Amino acid sequence: MSSGPSRYKIFDVTLKESVAITPSLQCCVFYGADVANMTRHAPDQRIKVVLTLASGEPPCLVDNGEWYPAWLALPAATYLHPA
Repeated sequence: MSSGPSRYKIFDVTLKESVAITPSLQCCVFYGADVANMTRHAPDQRIKVVLTLASGEPPCLVDNGEWYPAWLALPAATYLHPA
């Protein structure tokens, strides 16, 4: 049962360290000014990691809780990296 609508927040952070726990689980440590604004509401809280675009630039996503529709509106060639 949900306590209400969920609202996502975008944080501008940089990867500091990454450790493979298992082949499908990675422990990542991030740093940056926005880390201080993060809160933890549950021990199993998940995050979404948005990688840079194929151009190397970060995607332009508005931090209004509705970033996902903006992400979906991007042309696939914008965010798909060549294999």
